[in-house]
Amino acid sequence: MQTEFISWENTPKFAKSYWSTLCQLMSLRDGVNYENDHVFHRDELLELTPTDICEFFSLRVYGTTTPGPDAKLQFGRSTSLESYKKNSLLHAE
Repeated sequence: MQTEFISWENTPKFAKSYWSTLCQLMSLRDGVNYENDHVFHRDELLELTPTDICEFFSLRVYGTTTPGPDAKLQFGRSTSLESYKKNSLLHAE
């Protein structure tokens, strides 16, 4: 049985360290500053699009949601992107 509401409290122990990344991703998408104690409805997370996630990744490592073709990584590496991807996908399942 799936939980309708997702929070830090009901997040599996192995995924708790990723909760703040999810809150940051959702904050970028919605324009709302979600604190780590926020409770998301499962439907909110299922509304995430590949574009939302791509923009989040770009902002985190390039400093902009729309990097140009010649943009250079400034705030992370490819391994940072791998970590962000893992963090966001754990909660979207």
